Amino acid sequence: MPTYIVQVKNTKGKVSKEKVEATSPAQSRAMLRQQYPAIGKVSEAGMQFDFSGIEGALSKVSVKDKAVFSRQFSVMINAGVAIVRCLGVLSDQATNPKMKKALSAISAEVQQGISLSDALDKHPDCFDQLYVSMVEAGEMGGDSMKY
Repeated sequence: MPTYIVQVKNTKGKVSKEKVEATSPAQSRAMLRQQYPAIGKVSEAGMQFDFSGIEGALSKVSVKDKAVFSRQFSVMINAGVAIVRCLGVLSDQATNPKMKKALSAISAEVQQGISLSDALDKHPDCFDQLYVSMVEAGEMGGDSMKY
């Protein structure tokens, strides 16, 4: 019996993919209609290619990505938002897949007690040594650096 990949949408509107063994695409749709309010595209499992991981691997973090992150992070910190919360929010808002993944990991590391500069240093594909050193200097200086 062939396996089909079916796009489905749950009652909360979240789209996902389900694998179903059925004799035909119509039967796979009928089987999932009982569980999901909306059924989308149906394709055979052997016929599909998933390129979602390639985009993140090939993308680069541009200077603009880092500048936007730095500015938004600065504004949030100066507004009194906690570092972990800032990183989480900026991770959710990041459009670059590599930056999004790195910020998510950095947020988790900072939440575990690692300093921000050490967490940034673990992601050299996003944050170069100069950037990490400037953050480290800011950590050392603290509030005494404000004018």
